[in-house]
Amino acid sequence: MKMTRWLLLIILTLFQDSYVRIGTVLGLAAGYGSLQVIGGELWVNMSAYGFIGWGFGAYLGYLRSHNTPESRPPKLKVYQGGR
Repeated sequence: MKMTRWLLLIILTLFQDSYVRIGTVLGLAAGYGSLQVIGGELWVNMSAYGFIGWGFGAYLGYLRSHNTPESRPPKLKVYQGGR
């Protein structure tokens, strides 16, 4: 039971972002579709493309999180004197 809980925690941590989930699913689909073009084994292609999709989704999620208005540095206001 403890191992199942640990595995579930790892999976939920790795796939907590929607960009990561979408990237992984698209990578798995690309790996499945590449069997006709490249050939090879099903699980090797799907795991490789799934990992690439996971990384691409993690990059997009990281990029989008740093472009939000809350994470931008505040504009510098210079006091110019007077009223």
